[in-house]
Amino acid sequence: MIGLRMALRPIYDSAMGDRLRAWTGFRAPINVRPFTPSATVSDLFPWRADPDWETCFELMNMPSLLYPDDAPTDRATIVLYTNDGREHSRHIFELAPFERRRIEISTLRDDVIGMGTFACFHAAPELRGLSAHGSHLSERGYVGFRRPGDRLWSYVHGNQHVLSATPAGDVSPVATKSYREWSFRPQLRLDDADAFDLVISNPVSRPVTLSVRFFGAHGCEIERLIADLPPRGMTLLSRDRADGDDRIQSVETSGRCIMWRPLVFKYYASHFDALHG
Repeated sequence: MIGLRMALRPIYDSAMGDRLRAWTGFRAPINVRPFTPSATVSDLFPWRADPDWETCFELMNMPSLLYPDDAPTDRATIVLYTNDGREHSRHIFELAPFERRRIEISTLRDDVIGMGTFACFHAAPELRGLSAHGSHLSERGYVGFRRPGDRLWSYVHGNQHVLSATPAGDVSPVATKSYREWSFRPQLRLDDADAFDLVISNPVSRPVTLSVRFFGAHGCEIERLIADLPPRGMTLLSRDRADGDDRIQSVETSGRCIMWRPLVFKYYASHFDALHG
């Protein structure tokens, strides 16, 4: 038995082994490794772009931070998806060593309006050296949101590794669909705000069913809803503040995705906050 385990170890501890375990459900990983050593990984970030919202992304030359002596140029690609998971467009940016650039989603194309998701992938020859350490560069940066008239952006970081891309631009999933239901409750109260939005994206490569439960005082369930989300798709749930027993205090999301936490927008009389629970 020990000999068999040793013989299977190279397969088990590989990108193919990750996918076999994800498919069978046996010790399934949260993320699978990319097949290509030079592939980079990205979270799936939400965007909102319409007359009421602006979204920006703080894009940095990450390869030059990893290899400062080489000071490589970064060829970064932002891939936009619509709220139903369809690829909308791709945008390539050449970044000088150590350059940082703010990218406003609404300026990428005139027809970018509404909401959806996006990913950001980096490419530089130096990144091939990470494979010797079993690593891949991962973009987990910060997205900013602002409404017309706001002086400041509200920033929130990425949520979960979702997609990988080769230098040639071939995109593939790294998040896996679980064989069991997982529940997540944001560790914050919602009843102090005038209203709130929940933004929830599907990180896996297959459709998933989302269950959201809203709770009031003393943990009583006020409302429950079910929604089907396509891959890379997202949904936005809005609720206003209510009085008495109907005031929502907390929420719980459930589905076959691990660590499926929403992005929460909380609205007050003078400002809003965007944060993860």
